[in-house]
Formats: sequence, C-alpha cells, structure tokens
Amino acid sequence: MKYNTAREELKYPEYGRVVQKMVDHMKTLPDREQRTKAANTIVNIITTLNPSLKEQSEYKHKLWDHLYYIADFNLDIDAPFPPPLPPELTPKPNKPSYSSNHIKFRFYGKNVERMLKKAAEMEEGPDKKAFVNALASYMKMAHRVWNEDKVPDEIIIQHIKEFTKGAVVVTEINEFAAHNENFNPPPKKANQNSGGKYKKKKNFRRNSN
Repeated sequence: MKYNTAREELKYPEYGRVVQKMVDHMKTLPDREQRTKAANTIVNIITTLNPSLKEQSEYKHKLWDHLYYIADFNLDIDAPFPPPLPPELTPKPNKPSYSSNHIKFRFYGKNVERMLKKAAEMEEGPDKKAFVNALASYMKMAHRVWNEDKVPDEIIIQHIKEFTKGAVVVTEINEFAAHNENFNPPPKKANQNSGGKYKKKKNFRRNSN
C-alpha cells in the first residue's frame, strides 16, 4: 500500500489527486488542440466537483489560474485567459507602514498629547486656561475609567507638565459636573441579613419510608 505522505504533494488538495493526474496526462499530449480540449474538460470537472466555486466572482478566471499552477506554469494551450505569473515573478505588495508613535500614558490616548502640545503653543489668557482645564478634567475622567479609583489632581498636573515639558503649568483643576456625576462610585448595598450575619438555611431530607 502506498500512503499519500509518500506521494507527490498536491498543488490544490481540495481538487483531489485525480485532477492532478489528469493535468499531468494533459501535458503529455502532443497536439496543442488536444491539450486545449483536455484543459477545458478538466476545468469543467473541477467546477462540477466543487459547485460552490460558482459563487465566487470571476470563478472561471480563477480556475484557469489554478490549472496553470497545477501544471507548474508549463502549459502550452489556447486558454480563454492569459496565463498568470509564477509566484517568484509576482511582485510582492509593499509592507504597510505602522505608526511608531509611542504613547506614554495609554489611558489618555494620543489625541490628548496632541491637544496639550497645541495648548503649549497658545497665548496666555482665558481661552488657553479654559482649554487646558477642559483637557485636565477629561484626563481625570479617562484615568478613572482605567484605574477605577479617583486620581489626585497633583498626578494630572504632573502628567500635563511631563507632556508639555513644563510649557503648561496648572495649579488647580475645575472638573465638569457631568464628569463627577457619571463617575462617582455607586453606594454599597446594605447587608440584607440583620447584624451582617449570614444565616444558614436548613437542609431537609425527605424520609423515604
């Protein structure tokens, strides 16, 4: 018995070894017209064996590309589509460029860093003060979402100083009322049992007699 592991690796296992053998036989046919006819037959057989391929867009073109691949791109026939390029000749796509920006405090996000840099460029005045205070208030809210506990103003003030390299100085933070209302910790539920003691329930066992 000959195991599949000892046989030639299939180019498209989903098409089966029979299709691979038919392609190998087609390549040995001496006449170009005969090879073309055999190629059309093989494509039709693949479509019959795998009817779900018809649901794909341009499935006929893809099947002819697969046929060339199974034949190691060594196929002299009159195909309805131009032969594809071998993998070694196919141009590789360019690597996507990933952002290398480092976020020092992830719970604030990159936009906070950008806005603080913008604040550092603003002229001193009420507009800058209001803008910085809004950012500081948001930073307290974002810090609370990630860390649950309330954060002292001193920490937010220190982070603003680090972000702006000392260009923005904050002495106090006036939080927005909406932030305080939404992020106050919920009150703890009182123990339903009097005295906070847990009362054990009695387990009753039915007498079978």
